[in-house]
Amino acid sequence: MKCRYSILKKSVDNNPDDEIISDLASRHPKFCTDEIRNFYYPAVKLISKRRESLLQRYQSESEFFDSAPAMPPYVVSLCGSVASGKSTATALLADIFRSINPNLAVFQISTDCFLLPTAELTKRNLMGQKGFPVSYDWDAQIGFLKKLRSGEKEFQLPIYSHESYDILTDRFNEIKNPDVIFMEGLNLLQPNHANDRIISSDLTDFSIFLHMNTSDLKRFFLERVLTLSHDGKGYYRSLNILDDDEITAKATEVWNSINLPNLTEHIEPTMCRSDMIIELDSLHKPKEIRVRT
Repeated sequence: MKCRYSILKKSVDNNPDDEIISDLASRHPKFCTDEIRNFYYPAVKLISKRRESLLQRYQSESEFFDSAPAMPPYVVSLCGSVASGKSTATALLADIFRSINPNLAVFQISTDCFLLPTAELTKRNLMGQKGFPVSYDWDAQIGFLKKLRSGEKEFQLPIYSHESYDILTDRFNEIKNPDVIFMEGLNLLQPNHANDRIISSDLTDFSIFLHMNTSDLKRFFLERVLTLSHDGKGYYRSLNILDDDEITAKATEVWNSINLPNLTEHIEPTMCRSDMIIELDSLHKPKEIRVRT
């Protein structure tokens, strides 16, 4: 069954506050005021309205229950390829949501925290499939979402470091009393690798897919590896002794052997499950936003 998507209007607010838009742009310099005003702000307004509608449903149905269940935290998931800009987009979306709903506790997390540690990936001979479904601790990821749904209020999640390319053992991300969680990752629309009967999106409320041309994704990935190699920190320090052509060659090999197969086999096929698709151009700028109707 093919899903129907409609294009989101560029403005769903007659007069978005100029001061708020300018402040958001100053705190998220990768985004200009026009794209925040015309694309991301309307997208978050819609998400906020969806949450309000769900809250009203919980409240209206409470009379049918002896003990009315409280609405669990509203979970927004954002999926897309490596180099699609998931982390930066999620940070902006969460910040816009806070500006619209200043009294709600909004948190941002990444499913990278559910990756198996490097030692375990090495033991299982999975370093060449890092980011593939098989490289995640699905019990931990699904378990976290189930606990959110059941009403638990406090969590201590691992932290993944892109600098060390591994899970940190001495630091944790603490979440307390969340009202809304923006969760980004490669695998949020994929079947649970350990148990196909449930997927993460069964336990989330609204899903977004960042879509971008594959050749542009590859270009941004290569540029990012070059930048990290020049910084010479953590996992990428070993690349600092190579020239740019050698670094690009190694990064291209990683893209072709890991990121591209993961995109075509596991990530992009899940786009049709999303509630919203944000189409990006070659510069990561939004061209249009489509919403499932």
